[in-house]
Amino acid sequence: MAVPRPHIRFANEDYQPLPESMDKRYELLSGDPLTVPVPAVEHQRASRKLEMRLVAFVEKHRLGEVFHAPLDVVLGQDGGRDVVHPDVLFISDACRHIVTPKEIPGAPGLVVEILSPDTEERDRKYKKALYGRHQVQEFWLVDPPAKAIEIYRLTRTGWKTVGVFNGAQAVHSPLWPELSLRPEMIF
Repeated sequence: MAVPRPHIRFANEDYQPLPESMDKRYELLSGDPLTVPVPAVEHQRASRKLEMRLVAFVEKHRLGEVFHAPLDVVLGQDGGRDVVHPDVLFISDACRHIVTPKEIPGAPGLVVEILSPDTEERDRKYKKALYGRHQVQEFWLVDPPAKAIEIYRLTRTGWKTVGVFNGAQAVHSPLWPELSLRPEMIF
């Protein structure tokens, strides 16, 4: 017989001091579970607006599928597995077979990380290198305070900076040359 769980109500002042494990997500990087803070409003807003524009573009051109965090993207095999939750990611129709009901075990064609003070160093250094090692074709860093989008394209020698785009400047994506996007549309 199942024992009913007591229903506990939290007021805001009860919620704020909870341990990190209660208000954070986890990623597995080099075998270490690391907490990822719940995204703030500015982060969520930029993520939502960008995702909506990418979904519209991808669906219009029937290119594949766009996903958003939290969703496990598993890179590597066996003991060398990393599990990350990119803010936004794209899987092309040609790679749709890597999508399973629970996770994506393989490299997306595009990964977008929205920077926040708590994750910026990890996103810029560790995750950028990780995505390069696993052959992600294109990597975007979205910086809400700077209202900028940085785009990197993977080459045989590593990441090449495509550009840093601000304001009304048209974003140039080698993956999608016909994409019409300006940072001012998401900030």
